[in-house]
Amino acid sequence: MTTEDIMLVLERYYKLPINVPGVYYKYKKIIRECRQEVYKERQREKRRKKG
Repeated sequence: MTTEDIMLVLERYYKLPINVPGVYYKYKKIIRECRQEVYKERQREKRRKKG
């Protein structure tokens, strides 16, 4: 999931005007956390498949 994907999800479900820079910066931390979670999940999947 890219930052753009997460922003589109936020925009769609929470009706946030993500294209406004102020809103983007406000939610930047949340977006980063989402990306980290997705990354961790992918790593777990890879490990599960190897083992």
